[in-house]
Amino acid sequence: MQEDEEKKFEAMRMIGACIDRERANEKKLAPPNGTIGVGSADFDHTLRAEAGEAFLRSLRKGSTAEVAQEDSKQAALKLIQWWNKTGCRTRAFMTSRVELHRSEDAASSEAQYWYRKFKNHFPG
Repeated sequence: MQEDEEKKFEAMRMIGACIDRERANEKKLAPPNGTIGVGSADFDHTLRAEAGEAFLRSLRKGSTAEVAQEDSKQAALKLIQWWNKTGCRTRAFMTSRVELHRSEDAASSEAQYWYRKFKNHFPG
């Protein structure tokens, strides 16, 4: 029992480290303050980090990995909807504004990414 808990916490720490890397990549790609960014590559890292943070929050509250995956999906979906409505308007685009948009299906993909990463380290 104690060993299972330790493995679970180890998996959660590993996910936390991955989220930190996503946030670092987001900062590296984000446009400097006071400028207009071109494209939205940094948003992909923001989305992955937000989904991961929601996954971890849910686990910390005692949820199962399956519930955490659903919480992650909902957080990612909310962020994508905000981005498509408002966030992408702060960016310059190359051919059309649509290229900045993200599919709402990406919410499921991001949630599955964190679920698989967790289950690979803690199958319990």
